[in-house]
Amino acid sequence: MSKSKYVKRTIVILFLLATFAYAGSLTLPPIEMTIKPSIETKTDSQITLITEETELIEGDAYPLYQKAIKALPQNYQKQKFRDWHAMPLEELPIEEIETEIANLKPTLDLINQAVKCKECKWPKLTLQQAQALTSTDDLSKYREMAFILEAQTNIQIVQGQYKDAIETIKISLTMSNHVGQAPILTQGLVAIAMTSLNLERIEHLIQIDNTPNLYHALKKLPRPFVDIEKAIKYETNNFKDPNILRRILTASAANKQQQAAHDKVRKLMNHLERKINSLQIIEALRLYMGKNNGIFPEKLSDIKDYETPEDSVTEKQFEYISTGKEATIKIEGTEGSEGRDSVRYELKLKK
Repeated sequence: MSKSKYVKRTIVILFLLATFAYAGSLTLPPIEMTIKPSIETKTDSQITLITEETELIEGDAYPLYQKAIKALPQNYQKQKFRDWHAMPLEELPIEEIETEIANLKPTLDLINQAVKCKECKWPKLTLQQAQALTSTDDLSKYREMAFILEAQTNIQIVQGQYKDAIETIKISLTMSNHVGQAPILTQGLVAIAMTSLNLERIEHLIQIDNTPNLYHALKKLPRPFVDIEKAIKYETNNFKDPNILRRILTASAANKQQQAAHDKVRKLMNHLERKINSLQIIEALRLYMGKNNGIFPEKLSDIKDYETPEDSVTEKQFEYISTGKEATIKIEGTEGSEGRDSVRYELKLKK
């Protein structure tokens, strides 16, 4: 594959993914959650949702992820894992999922090793290595592994194994964070999608009685969780080559298309960060209610013992509306996003 064809392919993949991510309604629907007050325990502050430095061992995660991909059986039921993603937990075929996950043990064992490595050294971007990184097949495998881990999490939740479910989310989030460190922008998009799967599981866990409060764990997550600026810098520098530009588009057209794509991906990153911060606020609200007669505070500033993070984009507090028994947390979309990076959580007290 020539260098010009590689770059053109990268542009096509970038725009397809960015366009797909933004398809649909201009206004994102609210996320409705029913929650109960929470009493902080001594162990809550010890929970983590990403591998901590003290848990890391010498090693490179990247080759282990590649081995995990190669260990995936060619005939495993990958479409079923996507179907199970869309199913309500109470309808999941538990025994069938357990059988499928057992068959994928070699892949899961390698992922477990990878997430404990101190480094994830993505290959230097020679032409051959860059082609391998941007292949849609390679990208899809990381997403497939995230679906497998999500299915494992769901089984653990259904069986009431909440600590195990949190540990599986931790493994998946660490892998997502590693994927987001790659110098290719499409990898960043995949990392955002993988992280979003885990945030959905966290939303579900928060609504279950007697599960640990995840305030401290969410607070300890790196911000931004998926930082696509490194990849954007690479893309920008790569397209400065005049020989490549002449073979594809005029410099002006290439720059405009590139900037538009980068802006869209930044909106996706912003949306992800806003959801993580919102979930931290929700857990802070539950802890506040546990100390204050089980009702929502009138305003976020009433919460003194726990941090309620600001929006990382606007550096302003999230808008918060409370009636005591119901509350809304929201932040409007940024300029040019048409509401697609907005976030709105509608909370009700569980009876």
